[in-house]
Amino acid sequence: MAAASDAIVTGVKRGRAASADAQESIRAFALGMLEAIDAHPWVGAALTQAPDRPPVVRILDAVGQDVRALGVPRNREWAATMALFNYIGGVGSQNAANAQIARAGAGPRRSVGFARQHLVRS
Repeated sequence: MAAASDAIVTGVKRGRAASADAQESIRAFALGMLEAIDAHPWVGAALTQAPDRPPVVRILDAVGQDVRALGVPRNREWAATMALFNYIGGVGSQNAANAQIARAGAGPRRSVGFARQHLVRS
């Protein structure tokens, strides 16, 4: 699972548009990850089960570099990076769970489109 997750995360990192704006870069990466988790619902769970594996390290590195570029104070970088990581994983996993419920005919499905509305540019 770690190798498959790593391939997906690597694809998201490669696929995001290069941006000089760190906030836009974070947004693009988050949306890419949400779309990847939407397409592969097991990825969210796989990431939480292997926090020391390459896919998690790649996510933390990608987000952490952008957090640093935003000018977040050094003593707050880790907290900011983890907050974003947990948001991506949490929303992605919830979307995957909602999709399973919707397929079973038991409720609405909140998709990447729903999350996209909440990743507002400020």
